[in-house]
Amino acid sequence: MTISSTMRFAAHRGVHPDRLGIKENTLASVKSAIAAHADLVEIDVRCTRDGRVIVLHDPDLLRVWGDSRKVEDLGFDELRAMQGDPDSCVPTLEEVLNVIHDSGSRLLIDMDDERFAEPAYDVVKALGLNDEVEWCGKYQAMLDIRSLDREAFIWMPWRHAQAPDESEIEQLHPQMLNLPYLMVGSELVESAHALGLGVSCWTVDNTMQAAHLRSVGVDGITSNRMNAVRDALQLVDGNAQESVEEHDARARFIAGEIAAAAVETIQESNGQFRTNIHGKATPADLVTDLDGLIEQEVREALHAQFPETPVVGEEMGGNEPRQGDCWFLDPLDGTINYANAIPWFSFSLALVRNGDDPIVGAVIDPAGWRVITAQKNKGAWIGDRRITIPERSFDNAEDPVEGTIVSVELANNYAWPGLPGIFERLSKRFCTMRVPGTGTASVTGVALGRGVATLIGKFGTVDHFAAVLIVHEAGGVIMDETGKETLNPRNAGFLAARDRRCANAIIDVWHESLMRE
Repeated sequence: MTISSTMRFAAHRGVHPDRLGIKENTLASVKSAIAAHADLVEIDVRCTRDGRVIVLHDPDLLRVWGDSRKVEDLGFDELRAMQGDPDSCVPTLEEVLNVIHDSGSRLLIDMDDERFAEPAYDVVKALGLNDEVEWCGKYQAMLDIRSLDREAFIWMPWRHAQAPDESEIEQLHPQMLNLPYLMVGSELVESAHALGLGVSCWTVDNTMQAAHLRSVGVDGITSNRMNAVRDALQLVDGNAQESVEEHDARARFIAGEIAAAAVETIQESNGQFRTNIHGKATPADLVTDLDGLIEQEVREALHAQFPETPVVGEEMGGNEPRQGDCWFLDPLDGTINYANAIPWFSFSLALVRNGDDPIVGAVIDPAGWRVITAQKNKGAWIGDRRITIPERSFDNAEDPVEGTIVSVELANNYAWPGLPGIFERLSKRFCTMRVPGTGTASVTGVALGRGVATLIGKFGTVDHFAAVLIVHEAGGVIMDETGKETLNPRNAGFLAARDRRCANAIIDVWHESLMRE
């Protein structure tokens, strides 16, 4: 194909703003996308029990329409009878095509099942609108479309940061490569263009990331916020270099998105990777296939987004440079919990500059699998909500640790020096200690108000950089074992505490315990 110099915008399932009450994949959302001059309107197709091709993403009607029944169990007349306004119901592909025809927008038909390929193609062909349609979705479905039409405009699904080679596109003969934006970088775009392929990515709702994607030469993006993203890009100088502030803001965003992708990988795995478990340094220091899978996916995404920045990972290693940026990654912190089917483990990703303090951090909170991010001097965040350490529900004026919980992590299966004495002394002050089994989540928990402090016997760069930044940006205190406040307690034990009063009280206990050993 000829690569266009203009980025194309696809409206994901049409334009469907909640404030206007427009639902996705309806005639109303398609018409809104056309009115917004979308280059493409992306829709999803499925088939009813009697073979009618309808426009719907999910296999059932629950999420969008509040009905738990599956579409494949319903006849079309049953489906249409339960709905009213033709513009605001589940439309047929034919109805959508009639709206698209001669509108100035093209239709991008997506499908997650090859069973829908031939029926959908037959509808397009019967209307004679092949030249107004492009196709994307499951690879086998795209092969079926190609077998039906040698001239069809096909987007090849892809999920890697390296472009396919000629042998991998030979059978499908696609015109476009379609992949998640986290995997799209300049190297992939250049390689794809050399093969004659355009590059489009999904689902891009962040204007900062959209500007970056434009700068590396992508040919199209699919977005839920097409109007806002496109309008914002018109105000951005496409030739301007990314500033340090812009780089760091995008790094926090990307770190959070990578952590969210890790959550999906964990949830989709459903424990299947517990079947191959082995020890590393000791039989209590475990690794599973899930550790390796997540680390590989994260490394691919980081290389695509920040190709010049090295990565040091828990499973695959790496070298930290003396100067410049470096990512530190633990794909599964608390692997022994995961391996033993205890659902309390985490993920840590941090960007560190010049070997000093962390600049950006992202972790997974195992309580609800939320992603928590932080950026130096910009706060700690859950999604778009900035977080600070919650107010204490009670406070003992005489002893800040009485009636509280302090979390602690072991050195694998051993108590580290001073820990037995700390346990004894805090117990006498009616302070309860817990060993959750993941340093990342335990330290981050302080930022969420879980207990008053967390004690770690030795700082780990891949495990703790992100968490200490989150606690600091949420208003907490990080001290090394000497009592010095720092965000980089390398080669030392440290604590994270909700405030200096708690931190000082616990440091005193730590010192007393070491002196008595």
